[in-house]
Amino acid sequence: MRCVTVNAAGDIADAYDNDLRFDLGPKPNAVESTLVERDKRYGGFINNASIAQRIKAVMHSASNWYEMSYDKREALEMIASKIGRMLSGDPEYVDNWHDIAGYATLVEQRLTKETK
Repeated sequence: MRCVTVNAAGDIADAYDNDLRFDLGPKPNAVESTLVERDKRYGGFINNASIAQRIKAVMHSASNWYEMSYDKREALEMIASKIGRMLSGDPEYVDNWHDIAGYATLVEQRLTKETK
């Protein structure tokens, strides 16, 4: 049984052997909760993966793909994953756009340092 206790200061903590306890039932499965949340935000994982992998396959088939450094390829793959999430889920979710800008900025910063 999962319980919480409330101490004299009013702090709440998980506990098993205290006087003032409230039964909260079983602790929710954190992984399952995350999967449900992600499915709502990004759409079904199979659809998301299918879109992202097709985008990546096109990138990998480009003649210049293996000429690029690892960081450029990784940034493009992460961007493809974010695009897949937007196409199968919520394109209004600002974090995806922020992440895309972040991956591009990481490569830009490295290229800028190399040219100085």
